[in-house]
Amino acid sequence: MKQQNSLIVIALLIAAGSTTLKTSAQTAADNFPLPASIAAGTKVQIDGSSSLQVVNESLKDRFQQQFPNADVTVPKQYQGSDRGVKAIAEDKADLAGVGRLLTQAEKAQGLAAKSIGRSKIAIIVKDDNPYTGNYPFSQPLAYVYKNKDGKVRDGAKAFLGYVSDPAGQLAIKESVVAGVSTVAAGTTPTPPASTSP
Repeated sequence: MKQQNSLIVIALLIAAGSTTLKTSAQTAADNFPLPASIAAGTKVQIDGSSSLQVVNESLKDRFQQQFPNADVTVPKQYQGSDRGVKAIAEDKADLAGVGRLLTQAEKAQGLAAKSIGRSKIAIIVKDDNPYTGNYPFSQPLAYVYKNKDGKVRDGAKAFLGYVSDPAGQLAIKESVVAGVSTVAAGTTPTPPASTSP
């Protein structure tokens, strides 16, 4: 049993290690520079999928550490990608962390997505499995935001700027690895300790 658990942990860590950030695939529409400062009272309301819970918590903590004026709210109860996207469309949230692509109908409503990578999905991978650095099954990860007529809310812009910054990308990678490790150990995932920017 111990050997089987070790194989599962190794498989999960390999899957987490292959989560890639799409920094080079940015377009002008989703290129958000990190702001030097933000206005006092800037709010960012995040909704969406529980698959991004640890990432959201980690980014929230580090973003607020860098910008103490910010007030970032994450859900106490995650409602899922579909409800998160609906919250954006109805102006009930600034960002929705989702584990799927936007539909054409959602894009037609002025919604856009900032890709943050792909999460590999592994059920069990034996040590001699030929699919293990090229594993084909993955889930797109992104933050959805409203970009109606080229206008994006200031709080969402600032947060997405942090997501695009190397510090934000490091936070994402560390939280994905931390989340996989705690799931493999059978404990509740918590965001990794913040490192200075």
